[in-house]
This record gives sequence, structure tokens and C-alpha cells, in this order.
Amino acid sequence: MQPNEAKLSPKFAYYMLISEGARQYFEATAKGVGYPAIDDKDFNTFEVPLPSLLEQQRIAAYLDASCAAIDAAVAAKRRQLEVLDILRSAEFHAAFDRLSNVPTERFKDVATKIGSGVTPEGGATGYLYEGIPLIRSQNVHFDGLRLDDVAYISEETYKEMSNSQLMPRDVLLNITGASIGRCTFVPANFGEGNVNQHVCIIRPNYRIHYEFLAAFLSSPMGQAQVLSSFTGASRQGLSHKDLGLIRIPLPGIDTQKSTCTELNARFTKIKRVTDIIEKQIAALTAYRKSLIHECVTGQRRVTEADLTQTFEVSKNLEGLQTRPNG
Repeated sequence: MQPNEAKLSPKFAYYMLISEGARQYFEATAKGVGYPAIDDKDFNTFEVPLPSLLEQQRIAAYLDASCAAIDAAVAAKRRQLEVLDILRSAEFHAAFDRLSNVPTERFKDVATKIGSGVTPEGGATGYLYEGIPLIRSQNVHFDGLRLDDVAYISEETYKEMSNSQLMPRDVLLNITGASIGRCTFVPANFGEGNVNQHVCIIRPNYRIHYEFLAAFLSSPMGQAQVLSSFTGASRQGLSHKDLGLIRIPLPGIDTQKSTCTELNARFTKIKRVTDIIEKQIAALTAYRKSLIHECVTGQRRVTEADLTQTFEVSKNLEGLQTRPNG
């Protein structure tokens, strides 16, 4: 797109094209199934309010400063999340460092099962809208199972996949792809379920508590062993044999449970703060989107006073970012 700069400010055009109204229009007019796209005709018929060139420039300058301030606030929030991640890792280190003198055991010696499922015949086309949950790698997260986009399989398929049927307190570990190493456990009240080939079931025996096993796998020490077992660009995933050789400190069950209780208490506090910050980031992101839409559609008038005030805020934020520590 090459704007006629005598009528259309390039910066205003940019904000207009990334606005929510433009997104909705382009999605509604896009053609094609595999790769939807819009043609020149649809693009050229996209109508927007077009204020005077001077007002366009004022709106663009206001949005530049406002978005910069919002982006700086979001970046600061993300840095806070990074600090919380560091704190979470430190809690793991503290918990497992205390067990450094405890004898270790191989996973295969403390598990009754280490194995994965398969992708049902037909792949994604065989998934149902309801039925028995099929846990895939995108459902497995360190903070638990996320089932908002879970796939479902039929009772018949579930029975055919008898070797990978889930049991309460199974530990689940992603063993392929970008999410390799991510793990959690199956809640006691989960009910029936199965996994595909990208998720490994580690079923602990009586010597190890399931939460302790999941906590160790989630810790930097456990993750280091998981990732060191996954070597070479040609490797398709983490083998069950490699998993069986991972070593874990194995104190008594009471110590395992008390370690988990302590970690859960600390992580609950961290999670509470994390949730607040993530909601703040979501609110700032939504406000940025709304502000752009309102300004380019004329729902919000931008005055010189608005511009001056926004520049002052942006300048103050820039000063805070460049101020030396100490």
C-alpha cells in the first residue's frame, strides 16, 4: 500500500490498518479455505472515516506516544513475571538442595509404567466434540492440565487404546516438540482419559509420591536431565528408555509429602501475584487495541492538550527507563 501523502498520513494509515475494525473487515471479506486472503478489490473498498491531514498527524502522534507508554508498562510487567520465574526456580533449588545427600533412584525403578499413546486413526479428523478426553502436549502445563481445547475420542477408540488409558495421579510429560519437558499430574477426580504419542505417562509406584515426582520433573534439576537426554537435531523425541534412566532423589514418603506441601504453599503465593500481573497485561493490551480503534474511527477526539499530556507521560517513562541503577 502506497498512501497519497497529500491526503493520507502513512502513520495514520498504519494505525488504521491494525485497528480492530480493519481486522474484522479483512477477516469477513477474506476468501479461501486453507490460506484465506483478500484481493485488491476488497482492500480498495475498505472504508474508514478520513479526517483532515493535520488531524491525522495529530492522531498518529498521540497514538505513537500512547502506545509507547502502554508498551513500556507491559514490558515492565513482563520483567516482573521473569523475576517471579526466577523466584520459582529458586524455591525448587532450595527444596531439592536439602535432598542432595539423599540416595537417588532411576525412574524405571520407581514407576510401574513409562509409556505413551498413539494418534487415533484419521488424526484430527477423528476427534469428537464430546466423549473421552485425549490429552495432547498443548494440554500439559506446569501449572496443571488445561482442557479448554482438549480433543475427545469415542468409547470404542478409548478401549482400543487400552495401553495408554489414564489413571488418577499419573504424571504426564511432554516428550516431543517445542514443549518437551513440560509436565503435570492427573488430578484424583479427573475420570477417564487417554494420551497421544507426544505425551508420556509415568505411573509412580508405592515408593514415590506423584506430586513429588511431578515437582522434581518441573524443577531445574529435573528439566536439566530431561533436556540432556534429548540430544541431536535429528531426534524426534525423548525415548521411554532414556526417561527410565533419569535419577531422582528418593527420601521417605513423609519427607516427599512435606516437600510438596512447602512448595505448594510458596507457589500458591507466586501464582497469585502472577495472575494479577497477567490480568494487568491483558487489560493494558486490550486498552491499547481499543484506543487505536477509537482514535482512527473518530469515536475519540484527540486535542492538542491530549497530545501534550501524553508526550509528558511518555517522556517521564523514558527517563525512568534510562535512569542508571543505584
